[in-house]
Amino acid sequence: MATTWKIERARGHRPGYPAGWVLVRRTDNLEDSRGGIFATRREARAELAWREKARAAEEALRAAAEQEAPCSLCGTRTGIAACGAAWYLCPQCEGTAAAAAAGYTHD
Repeated sequence: MATTWKIERARGHRPGYPAGWVLVRRTDNLEDSRGGIFATRREARAELAWREKARAAEEALRAAAEQEAPCSLCGTRTGIAACGAAWYLCPQCEGTAAAAAAGYTHD
């Protein structure tokens, strides 16, 4: 039987592995690589590294979205980082009559 490697959820953090994942040695080859079974330890480690990079990118995007200022009129995200300004307008609300009536105008 061939030795294969499988990525599984870890119960705790193990040194040398990204948090939440662990490699498990298997001696059967019932699943193909699309099912999470890898022929070599190198392939499995590469997949673990890719998952860790993807997780870090998701966290960075989430943190950036939390820092965006909402539009003062409609409440949607403006794409502008909050910097302490009195008001923010999204591109759809900027220059509208409602913005002018509410006093949101550029000087």
